[in-house]
Amino acid sequence: MINDTAIAVNQLGARAGAISVTNDIWHKDIFDFLSLQTETGDIRRKSFDIFPAVSVPDIFMQRVLDNATRTLFDPKEIQEKTGKKLQDMYGPEFENFYKELEMNPQLELKEVISAKDLFKTFLKSVVETGMPYMFFRDTVNATNPNKHAGMVYSTQLCTEICQNTKPATFIEETAEDDTVSIKYKAGDLVVCNLTSINVAKVYTPEDTAKVIPVAMRILDNVITLNFFPVQEGRITSEQYRSVGLGFLGLAEHLATNNMMYDSAFARVHVDELFENYAYHTLKASHTLAKER
Repeated sequence: MINDTAIAVNQLGARAGAISVTNDIWHKDIFDFLSLQTETGDIRRKSFDIFPAVSVPDIFMQRVLDNATRTLFDPKEIQEKTGKKLQDMYGPEFENFYKELEMNPQLELKEVISAKDLFKTFLKSVVETGMPYMFFRDTVNATNPNKHAGMVYSTQLCTEICQNTKPATFIEETAEDDTVSIKYKAGDLVVCNLTSINVAKVYTPEDTAKVIPVAMRILDNVITLNFFPVQEGRITSEQYRSVGLGFLGLAEHLATNNMMYDSAFARVHVDELFENYAYHTLKASHTLAKER
Protein backbone atom coordinates (compact mmCIF):
# COMPACT_ATOMS: atom_id res chain seq x y z
CA MET A 1 0.00 0.00 0.00
CA ILE A 2 2.84 2.39 0.84
CA ASN A 3 4.58 1.48 -2.42
CA ASP A 4 1.44 2.27 -4.46
CA THR A 5 1.06 5.56 -2.59
CA ALA A 6 4.61 6.52 -3.60
CA ILE A 7 3.64 5.95 -7.25
CA ALA A 8 0.30 7.77 -7.06
CA VAL A 9 1.43 10.85 -5.13
CA ASN A 10 3.80 13.01 -7.15
CA GLN A 11 4.55 16.61 -8.02
CA LEU A 12 2.25 17.27 -11.00
CA GLY A 13 3.63 14.21 -12.76
CA ALA A 14 7.07 15.81 -13.05
CA ARG A 15 8.66 14.30 -9.96
CA ALA A 16 7.84 10.98 -8.36
CA GLY A 17 6.91 10.65 -4.71
CA ALA A 18 9.59 9.36 -2.37
CA ILE A 19 8.86 7.36 0.76
CA SER A 20 11.45 5.91 3.11
CA VAL A 21 10.52 2.94 5.33
CA THR A 22 12.77 1.95 8.24
CA ASN A 23 12.86 -1.38 10.05
CA ASP A 24 14.96 -2.43 13.05
CA ILE A 25 17.62 -5.02 12.31
CA TRP A 26 16.49 -7.04 15.37
CA HIS A 27 12.93 -7.33 13.98
CA LYS A 28 11.61 -10.83 13.33
CA ASP A 29 10.67 -9.88 9.75
CA ILE A 30 14.08 -8.46 8.83
CA PHE A 31 14.92 -11.11 6.22
CA ASP A 32 11.65 -10.47 4.36
CA PHE A 33 12.36 -6.75 4.60
CA LEU A 34 15.84 -7.18 3.11
CA SER A 35 14.33 -8.97 0.09
CA LEU A 36 11.76 -6.23 -0.69
CA GLN A 37 13.59 -5.10 -3.82
CA THR A 38 15.53 -8.16 -4.94
CA GLU A 39 14.56 -9.81 -8.22
CA THR A 40 14.14 -13.28 -6.75
CA GLY A 41 11.18 -14.63 -4.78
CA ASP A 42 7.46 -13.88 -4.87
CA ILE A 43 6.88 -10.76 -6.99
CA ARG A 44 3.72 -9.98 -5.00
CA ARG A 45 5.85 -9.38 -1.90
CA LYS A 46 8.09 -6.78 -3.55
CA SER A 47 8.15 -2.99 -3.23
CA PHE A 48 10.35 -1.45 -5.89
CA ASP A 49 9.28 2.18 -5.47
CA ILE A 50 10.06 2.85 -1.81
CA PHE A 51 13.42 3.46 -0.13
CA PRO A 52 13.97 0.85 2.61
CA ALA A 53 16.36 1.53 5.49
CA VAL A 54 17.63 -0.57 8.38
CA SER A 55 18.01 0.85 11.89
CA VAL A 56 21.20 -0.58 13.37
CA PRO A 57 22.30 -0.44 17.05
CA ASP A 58 25.96 -0.63 18.05
CA ILE A 59 25.55 -4.06 19.66
CA PHE A 60 24.73 -5.60 16.29
CA MET A 61 27.93 -4.35 14.65
CA GLN A 62 29.94 -5.54 17.65
CA ARG A 63 28.47 -9.02 17.33
CA VAL A 64 29.32 -9.08 13.64
CA LEU A 65 32.93 -8.28 14.56
CA ASP A 66 32.86 -10.96 17.29
CA ASN A 67 31.25 -13.52 14.94
CA ALA A 68 28.58 -14.00 17.62
CA THR A 69 24.88 -14.84 17.49
CA ARG A 70 22.06 -12.34 17.21
CA THR A 71 18.46 -12.64 18.40
CA LEU A 72 15.44 -11.47 16.42
CA PHE A 73 12.28 -10.42 18.28
CA ASP A 74 8.64 -9.54 17.73
CA PRO A 75 8.22 -6.00 19.13
CA LYS A 76 4.53 -6.60 19.88
CA GLU A 77 5.34 -9.64 22.04
CA ILE A 78 8.04 -7.67 23.88
CA GLN A 79 5.57 -4.89 24.71
CA GLU A 80 2.80 -7.31 25.78
CA LYS A 81 5.02 -9.42 28.05
CA THR A 82 7.37 -6.79 29.51
CA GLY A 83 5.41 -3.55 29.24
CA LYS A 84 8.38 -1.90 27.50
CA LYS A 85 9.27 -1.04 23.93
CA LEU A 86 12.76 -2.00 22.78
CA GLN A 87 12.55 0.53 19.93
CA ASP A 88 12.16 3.35 22.47
CA MET A 89 15.68 2.80 23.83
CA TYR A 90 19.23 3.41 22.63
CA GLY A 91 22.80 3.09 23.88
CA PRO A 92 23.51 1.23 27.16
CA GLU A 93 19.80 1.12 28.07
CA PHE A 94 19.00 -0.61 24.77
CA GLU A 95 21.92 -3.03 25.09
CA ASN A 96 21.06 -4.05 28.66
CA PHE A 97 17.36 -4.59 27.89
CA TYR A 98 18.23 -6.45 24.68
CA LYS A 99 20.41 -8.89 26.63
CA GLU A 100 17.61 -9.34 29.20
CA LEU A 101 15.20 -10.22 26.40
CA GLU A 102 17.60 -12.82 25.03
CA MET A 103 17.47 -14.60 28.39
CA ASN A 104 13.70 -14.11 28.92
CA PRO A 105 11.95 -17.54 28.80
CA GLN A 106 8.53 -15.91 28.32
CA LEU A 107 9.33 -14.77 24.80
CA GLU A 108 8.32 -17.45 22.30
CA LEU A 109 8.76 -15.69 18.96
CA LYS A 110 12.47 -14.93 19.24
CA GLU A 111 14.96 -16.48 16.84
CA VAL A 112 18.72 -16.87 17.35
CA ILE A 113 20.81 -16.45 14.19
CA SER A 114 24.37 -15.65 13.19
CA ALA A 115 24.98 -11.88 13.21
CA LYS A 116 27.46 -12.28 10.38
CA ASP A 117 24.98 -14.23 8.22
CA LEU A 118 22.40 -11.46 8.67
CA PHE A 119 25.00 -8.84 7.76
CA LYS A 120 25.94 -10.84 4.65
CA THR A 121 22.27 -10.93 3.61
CA PHE A 122 22.13 -7.16 4.08
CA LEU A 123 25.27 -6.65 1.96
CA LYS A 124 23.97 -8.99 -0.75
CA SER A 125 20.79 -6.90 -1.01
CA VAL A 126 22.84 -3.67 -1.19
CA VAL A 127 25.02 -5.08 -3.99
CA GLU A 128 21.99 -6.29 -5.97
CA THR A 129 19.64 -3.33 -5.48
CA GLY A 130 21.52 -0.43 -3.86
CA MET A 131 19.11 -0.72 -0.91
CA PRO A 132 18.56 -0.67 2.00
CA TYR A 133 20.68 2.05 3.53
CA MET A 134 21.79 2.05 7.17
CA PHE A 135 20.68 4.27 10.02
CA PHE A 136 22.98 4.06 13.06
CA ARG A 137 20.44 4.83 15.77
CA ASP A 138 22.81 4.81 18.78
CA THR A 139 25.18 7.33 17.19
CA VAL A 140 22.35 9.63 16.13
CA ASN A 141 20.53 9.58 19.48
CA ALA A 142 23.71 9.98 21.53
CA THR A 143 24.43 13.23 19.67
CA ASN A 144 20.79 14.38 19.44
CA PRO A 145 20.56 17.92 20.92
CA ASN A 146 16.89 17.26 21.73
CA LYS A 147 17.36 13.88 23.43
CA HIS A 148 15.68 15.29 26.55
CA ALA A 149 12.47 15.64 24.53
CA GLY A 150 12.30 12.30 22.73
CA MET A 151 13.86 9.88 20.25
CA VAL A 152 15.05 9.83 16.66
CA TYR A 153 13.69 6.61 15.16
CA SER A 154 14.48 7.08 11.49
CA THR A 155 15.52 9.56 8.85
CA GLN A 156 14.83 10.34 5.18
CA LEU A 157 16.37 9.31 1.87
CA CYS A 158 19.75 10.98 2.44
CA THR A 159 19.99 10.22 6.19
CA GLU A 160 20.81 13.81 7.15
CA ILE A 161 17.51 14.87 8.75
CA CYS A 162 17.67 13.51 12.29
CA GLN A 163 14.76 14.83 14.37
CA ASN A 164 12.54 13.53 17.15
CA THR A 165 9.33 11.83 16.09
CA LYS A 166 6.39 10.88 18.29
CA PRO A 167 2.88 9.64 17.43
CA ALA A 168 -0.20 11.71 18.18
CA THR A 169 -2.27 10.68 21.22
CA PHE A 170 -6.05 10.28 20.90
CA ILE A 171 -8.02 12.26 23.50
CA GLU A 172 -11.71 12.02 22.65
CA GLU A 173 -14.38 11.90 19.96
CA THR A 174 -17.43 14.08 20.54
CA ALA A 175 -20.71 14.62 18.67
CA GLU A 176 -22.78 17.79 18.78
CA ASP A 177 -25.88 17.76 16.57
CA ASP A 178 -24.59 16.53 13.20
CA THR A 179 -20.95 17.51 13.81
CA VAL A 180 -18.39 14.94 14.98
CA SER A 181 -15.12 16.27 16.38
CA ILE A 182 -12.00 14.22 17.04
CA LYS A 183 -9.45 15.66 19.45
CA TYR A 184 -5.90 14.43 19.88
CA LYS A 185 -2.66 15.67 21.39
CA ALA A 186 -0.14 16.42 18.67
CA GLY A 187 3.01 14.32 18.50
CA ASP A 188 6.24 15.23 16.75
CA LEU A 189 5.64 15.27 12.97
CA VAL A 190 8.89 16.33 11.35
CA VAL A 191 8.99 19.09 8.76
CA CYS A 192 12.40 20.14 7.50
CA ASN A 193 13.10 23.17 5.32
CA LEU A 194 16.05 22.57 3.03
CA THR A 195 18.24 24.51 0.62
CA SER A 196 21.68 24.06 -0.92
CA ILE A 197 24.74 26.22 -1.49
CA ASN A 198 26.60 25.72 -4.78
CA VAL A 199 30.22 25.14 -3.72
CA ALA A 200 31.39 25.96 -7.26
CA LYS A 201 29.96 29.47 -6.85
CA VAL A 202 30.37 30.15 -3.12
CA TYR A 203 33.72 29.11 -1.70
CA THR A 204 35.80 32.20 -0.80
CA PRO A 205 35.74 33.32 2.86
CA GLU A 206 34.16 36.61 1.78
CA ASP A 207 31.34 35.00 -0.23
CA THR A 208 30.72 32.41 2.47
CA ALA A 209 30.38 35.07 5.17
CA LYS A 210 27.93 36.98 2.94
CA VAL A 211 25.76 34.18 1.50
CA ILE A 212 25.24 31.73 4.37
CA PRO A 213 23.60 34.18 6.84
CA VAL A 214 21.13 35.16 4.10
CA ALA A 215 20.36 31.50 3.34
CA MET A 216 19.82 30.72 7.03
CA ARG A 217 17.52 33.72 7.47
CA ILE A 218 15.46 32.71 4.43
CA LEU A 219 15.14 29.13 5.74
CA ASP A 220 13.98 30.40 9.13
CA ASN A 221 11.51 32.75 7.44
CA VAL A 222 10.01 29.79 5.57
CA ILE A 223 8.99 28.24 8.90
CA THR A 224 7.03 31.37 9.79
CA LEU A 225 5.55 32.03 6.35
CA ASN A 226 4.93 28.44 5.21
CA PHE A 227 1.51 26.86 4.62
CA PHE A 228 1.20 23.65 6.62
CA PRO A 229 -1.52 21.30 5.32
CA VAL A 230 -1.16 19.26 8.53
CA GLN A 231 -1.34 21.30 11.73
CA GLU A 232 0.69 18.72 13.63
CA GLY A 233 3.57 19.49 11.30
CA ARG A 234 3.21 23.22 11.97
CA ILE A 235 3.41 22.69 15.75
CA THR A 236 6.56 20.55 15.49
CA SER A 237 8.18 22.92 12.98
CA GLU A 238 7.57 25.98 15.15
CA GLN A 239 8.75 24.16 18.27
CA TYR A 240 12.11 22.99 16.92
CA ARG A 241 12.55 25.41 13.98
CA SER A 242 14.77 22.87 12.22
CA VAL A 243 16.41 23.82 8.95
CA GLY A 244 18.87 22.08 6.69
CA LEU A 245 21.59 23.92 4.76
CA GLY A 246 23.22 21.54 2.30
CA PHE A 247 25.87 21.78 -0.38
CA LEU A 248 26.30 20.70 -4.00
CA GLY A 249 28.84 21.22 -6.76
CA LEU A 250 31.94 20.06 -4.87
CA ALA A 251 33.31 18.02 -7.79
CA GLU A 252 32.89 21.00 -10.14
CA HIS A 253 34.63 23.29 -7.63
CA LEU A 254 37.63 20.96 -7.34
CA ALA A 255 37.85 20.40 -11.10
CA THR A 256 37.70 24.08 -12.01
CA ASN A 257 40.41 24.79 -9.44
CA ASN A 258 42.68 22.01 -10.77
CA MET A 259 42.44 19.81 -7.68
CA MET A 260 42.23 16.02 -8.07
CA TYR A 261 39.15 14.77 -6.23
CA ASP A 262 40.97 12.17 -4.12
CA SER A 263 44.27 13.96 -3.60
CA ALA A 264 45.67 14.80 -0.17
CA PHE A 265 45.64 18.48 -1.07
CA ALA A 266 41.94 18.34 -1.99
CA ARG A 267 41.09 16.62 1.30
CA VAL A 268 42.79 19.34 3.33
CA HIS A 269 41.12 22.02 1.23
CA VAL A 270 37.65 20.45 1.63
CA ASP A 271 38.16 20.14 5.41
CA GLU A 272 38.98 23.83 5.64
CA LEU A 273 36.17 24.78 3.28
CA PHE A 274 33.46 22.97 5.23
CA GLU A 275 34.84 24.07 8.57
CA ASN A 276 34.25 27.62 7.36
CA TYR A 277 30.77 26.71 6.12
CA ALA A 278 29.89 25.12 9.47
CA TYR A 279 31.22 28.11 11.41
CA HIS A 280 29.12 30.63 9.50
CA THR A 281 26.03 28.39 9.61
CA LEU A 282 26.20 28.08 13.40
CA LYS A 283 27.02 31.76 13.78
CA ALA A 284 24.00 32.72 11.64
CA SER A 285 21.75 30.40 13.66
CA HIS A 286 23.05 31.91 16.90
CA THR A 287 22.41 35.43 15.62
CA LEU A 288 18.84 34.52 14.66
CA ALA A 289 18.24 32.92 18.06
CA LYS A 290 19.30 36.10 19.87
CA GLU A 291 17.28 38.32 17.55
CA ARG A 292 14.08 36.27 17.51
